Amino acid sequence: MSIGTVKKQPAEVIDFDIDYSEYFDGVGGDTISTVTAAVASGNDGGADDLVLGPGTLPETALVNTTRAKVWIGDGANGTTYKVTVTMTATAGRVREHDVRVIVREQ
Repeated sequence: MSIGTVKKQPAEVIDFDIDYSEYFDGVGGDTISTVTAAVASGNDGGADDLVLGPGTLPETALVNTTRAKVWIGDGANGTTYKVTVTMTATAGRVREHDVRVIVREQ
């Protein structure tokens, strides 16, 4: 499921959050167990140089039991990337979300 677009400049290091609270409403105390992120290969024919978790930052972090944070940096100017975030819940539910990351020098 595509959940939106993030815009950044090539040198920026930014983050975005994914809120799963509505997903967990009414499922009896289930929460996030793990979250992973991956950059799809072959983005717009550009180089695959978007960095997840640049420097000492983790690729993903749990903000709390229903919200995850993804860190991104670098990227080739003029390239749109697809980042796939996969959340696994403690009860075994799995959700996959795609986020478009547009890198443009302003």
